[in-house]
Amino acid sequence: MMVRLLPIQQLFKLSDE
Repeated sequence: MMVRLLPIQQLFKLSDE
Protein backbone atom coordinates (compact mmCIF):
# COMPACT_ATOMS: atom_id res chain seq x y z
CA MET A 1 0.00 0.00 0.00
CA MET A 2 2.66 2.51 0.97
CA VAL A 3 4.73 1.51 -2.04
CA ARG A 4 1.81 2.46 -4.28
CA LEU A 5 1.42 5.79 -2.50
CA LEU A 6 5.09 6.55 -3.03
CA PRO A 7 4.80 7.17 -6.80
CA ILE A 8 1.44 8.90 -6.37
CA GLN A 9 2.81 11.41 -3.88
CA GLN A 10 5.78 12.08 -6.14
CA LEU A 11 3.43 12.83 -9.01
CA PHE A 12 1.53 15.27 -6.85
CA LYS A 13 4.73 17.06 -5.92
CA LEU A 14 5.70 17.35 -9.56
CA SER A 15 2.29 18.81 -10.36
CA ASP A 16 2.65 21.24 -7.48
CA GLU A 17 5.87 22.56 -8.99
